[in-house]
Amino acid sequence: FRTKNVRIVIDGRMAVIRRTELPSLGPEKLRQAAGFAIAELLSFPIDEAVFDVDEIEHFERDGTPWSKALVVAVAESTLQELRQVATDAGLRLTGTDLAAEALVRGVHYPESDEGSQDGPSAIFDCEDAATNVVIRDRSGVLFARTLNVGVGETTISVADELESALAQLSGGDTQIDVGSSTGAGVATVVEGIRRTLSYYGTELDIRPMQRIIV
Repeated sequence: FRTKNVRIVIDGRMAVIRRTELPSLGPEKLRQAAGFAIAELLSFPIDEAVFDVDEIEHFERDGTPWSKALVVAVAESTLQELRQVATDAGLRLTGTDLAAEALVRGVHYPESDEGSQDGPSAIFDCEDAATNVVIRDRSGVLFARTLNVGVGETTISVADELESALAQLSGGDTQIDVGSSTGAGVATVVEGIRRTLSYYGTELDIRPMQRIIV
């Protein structure tokens, strides 16, 4: 890297992320409504939160403008800790970003095939102990969630089983035993992904998913 300017990414393990519907009566009133909408989900007082709101879609309800919006809130103390980490590392923190937004910027959104419906895409970022789920379309992030299951244990299992298999081969064994822990680890992550897609498709958006990127 040729720069010490960095942005730190936060996800659902640090922040509260909620998709909701809010009256859209200007930026100030929208932020006020977002604060009320997310306050009940916080484990800390709302006046100790730093939050942002991103309007996804506008519509009317009883003649009043409303928005489908993504609201994100994080404790100020958490941001201070992240700033201190960056400072201690000799880095210049230029901002904090939601993991979902960073993933959307980093993954190319291909052009639709002629005549096909331009539906949402899902991105799954499988980390060591968590999986970040992002659903997006051309307008940006539609939904974000962090699952508390990752591929770390699965990776360790694959490495252990490969080492065991190589040892058996070097010992002249013709049959190799491979345990079931790897499959179980993958199945846990896949089940979390399946449940998330099912919830999104049932509760939030009936458009068919066009692409899944892992």
